[in-house]
Amino acid sequence: MAIIPKYQLKELFECGDLISQSSMTDLIDSTYNPTLIAGGNVNITCVNTPSGPQITISSTGGGGGGGSSIIVPGAGSCSTVRCGVGNVASGQGSAALSGCDNQALDLFSFVGGGAYNTASGYYMGFGSSAVVAGGSNQASGAVSFVGGGACNIASEMTSFVGGGFMNTASCSGSFVGAGQENIASGTSAFIGSGFGNTASCCYTVIGGGECNTATEDAAAVLSGVKNSAFAKFSSIQGGECNNINATACYGAIGGGKFNFATGKNDTIAGGFCNFTANFCNFIGGGSCNSASGYYGTFGNAVVVGGGNNTATGVASFIGGGGNNTASFPVAFIGGGSQNTASCYSAAVMAGEGNTASGYRSTVVAGSNNMASGCWSFIGGGGCNTASGCYSAIIGSCCNQATCSCAMIIGTCLTSDKDNTTFVNQLSIKNILNESNCCNLSGEIYRCSTTNALYIIP
Repeated sequence: MAIIPKYQLKELFECGDLISQSSMTDLIDSTYNPTLIAGGNVNITCVNTPSGPQITISSTGGGGGGGSSIIVPGAGSCSTVRCGVGNVASGQGSAALSGCDNQALDLFSFVGGGAYNTASGYYMGFGSSAVVAGGSNQASGAVSFVGGGACNIASEMTSFVGGGFMNTASCSGSFVGAGQENIASGTSAFIGSGFGNTASCCYTVIGGGECNTATEDAAAVLSGVKNSAFAKFSSIQGGECNNINATACYGAIGGGKFNFATGKNDTIAGGFCNFTANFCNFIGGGSCNSASGYYGTFGNAVVVGGGNNTATGVASFIGGGGNNTASFPVAFIGGGSQNTASCYSAAVMAGEGNTASGYRSTVVAGSNNMASGCWSFIGGGGCNTASGCYSAIIGSCCNQATCSCAMIIGTCLTSDKDNTTFVNQLSIKNILNESNCCNLSGEIYRCSTTNALYIIP
């Protein structure tokens, strides 16, 4: 019998032309065709047939495709699966909609496509794991997600892998965006991308790069190659082979190569082979510099730049140059080379081979000068020594101010009396005339009559 639409059967019944009322239902059931021919704009909202709620949608002719496009209920309650391609949807409300050999195994789990993907996460009533596409991906944590790529694993609750190859997010809230062989194994750990990076503790962050490691709480490596942040709340911005030791909590390295920070709150902005230790020390850049000042709870040694400079005193400072040493608290070296400030608040501004070893002593410039007396001063020149307290040598060379408060202005002079100024020659251009003098002690004047020079004791 040809299939007759229900509305036509109803009209025939009402007219009494075809069948009786008692057999109408049987006729409808016997002529109902549960197979729909695929085509455009087919909407199904509710199906009830004598054989149950299942229907088959097939394509013959213009619809295209074949048996591999068949969507049927899966093994789980309210689940959906693409049959005939090895997909499995066994969890309640699960779906494996396309691809082949995919498995949606637990509550509300989902596989969108690809091949050999598995969504199987469940924990205390939560499921909802998802793999969107790709191959051999696993979302085995509750509410875990893998977007695509291959051989990626999101194995804990709310873990996430966006894509890439062989990435792993293995702790609650961990995240790997992309890249290859990255591992986020700490709670809420984050890896944006890159290769072979590891974020292995709570709230650790690696932005990208290669073979970077962040292993303590809230440690971060933003980029670069083979950088390691081993201390809590430490950070490395970039560079290569930089290291923050486990003792350097809150430490920071901006970039560069082979820099090593070991003290709490230490900072190395950049450069090559620089080293900090103890507490709150700083190196701006350069190479092979060291800042390690520490006393009690203070550090704060600073090396701005240069090479092979060493600041070991608390609050000591080296601005630049090479092979300079500031070894006492508040010692200062502005620059130059091979200069040493080795007493409290001693300072060498510049020059070469200068030493300020007296308390608050100063050498401004020159070479091979030594200010060893407390409050002593050398302005410049070479091979000068100011060893008396408050002694001073203005410049020139080979002078020795060995007496207290002695001053030398000249060359190759040696003081032999305190509170005295020593000169090689003294030329006075303007002297008071007799009529203008007051005859005060220590006054020098010239007699206008005899043109003689007088010194009043």
